[in-house]
Amino acid sequence: MSFDNIIIKLETNYQYAVNWFSLGKLYISIKIYERVGLMLYFAYASNLSKEYMKSRCGDAIPLKKVYLKNYKLVFNELADIIQNDGGTVIGALYLISKQELVELDRLEGYPDLYTRIVIEVEDDKGNKYDAFAYIMVDKKLESPPDHYYLTLKKGYEDWDLPLEFLENARDMK
Repeated sequence: MSFDNIIIKLETNYQYAVNWFSLGKLYISIKIYERVGLMLYFAYASNLSKEYMKSRCGDAIPLKKVYLKNYKLVFNELADIIQNDGGTVIGALYLISKQELVELDRLEGYPDLYTRIVIEVEDDKGNKYDAFAYIMVDKKLESPPDHYYLTLKKGYEDWDLPLEFLENARDMK
């Protein structure tokens, strides 16, 4: 199947696109996903909770656990990521539509509270993916509210992620 035929099939069949990604048949960048109306979103905070994410973006598809290198999870009351040589942020990829991006932007307070960045994440098998993530506009360190922290903890449990990353951020380590 030629590259152009693959794009046409992805454009016309959402489920095929999801299955194709899940099988890891090709490294697909954000540019290709944009062409077919889909995007990869890197969740590292409350949207890790599958139930919470479903309540916000009902058609978002949870894909896989991934790692963001050279960043660190911190709390600025809400979760944030900052560049940190040698650091790692653990999270998950969701496949979302452009309509869900608009809804996420609204819910995340884009562009005033959070802005979007394009990052490269890696899965357990070493496959790399371009995705977007939200980072806070104003940077400071402040502990999270208990109810918010519990939502993040639920997300970590949903994806079977080690809690030490979350605990270290809370304890400002």
